[in-house]
Amino acid sequence: MGARETRREIDRWLTGPEQNLIGIGDAYQFLAFHLLHHMKEGFDWPAAVEYWSELVRCGAVAQIAVTGQGGPSAQRAYFFVTERGRELLAKRPSPHDRQGYLAALRATKGFDVIAVELADEAVGAWHAGLWRASAVMLGVACERLVILIAEAVQSKGIKPYSDRLTTMLRPKKDRPPAGISEIFTQVRGAVGTLAGESDSFDRDVSSIFQYARKLRNDSGHPTGKVVTADEAQAGLLLFPGFHAQTQALIKRIQTA
Repeated sequence: MGARETRREIDRWLTGPEQNLIGIGDAYQFLAFHLLHHMKEGFDWPAAVEYWSELVRCGAVAQIAVTGQGGPSAQRAYFFVTERGRELLAKRPSPHDRQGYLAALRATKGFDVIAVELADEAVGAWHAGLWRASAVMLGVACERLVILIAEAVQSKGIKPYSDRLTTMLRPKKDRPPAGISEIFTQVRGAVGTLAGESDSFDRDVSSIFQYARKLRNDSGHPTGKVVTADEAQAGLLLFPGFHAQTQALIKRIQTA
């Protein structure tokens, strides 16, 4: 709780009155005063230092050194919140707060451990500036959730889709495994049999899956196609909603 609230308070402080070229030493003093004043108890200095380094690494906060005349006192380090940082700080859950992002995923009822682990790797790659790697891992996380929906359809016996999915998910030795797009088509058909699910599926699941899948294909094939920081970031911002919707859909299928 202390670490989480410490990160939240840092976000609140950074999104307060505009921070512009504040000295690092002054910033730490202001930050300490703000946190101690607002949190009273539970302030976690190690979490604050670690989180600050993550903000710098992912480009939410920029630090610069200014050297001028007048001896050592003229050499100072400053920080400012970047435009990208302001965008990220306004959203939650956001990958800039890696621990908070993962906590939000784990708070989803029935969350899938493997999907969350894959998403964690996607966030880690994003923090390191590896946009292609982030897109690939996020695509794999989305595919994992589609497979779980397919298994729920298969177990529930929604014909003819359950029979087709049985063949696709457990192919005979002389048959190649089905592609994720084929599996997704059967999932979409099965969802269409459930009252009131088609529109939300197309809006909240299908559209996001197609975005993540395209980004993964662009990233994972040796074409050299560039995946931008914004594209990788957009996928990560969309994933928590996708994860929550797919888990709710699985529950809906199981209880239909």
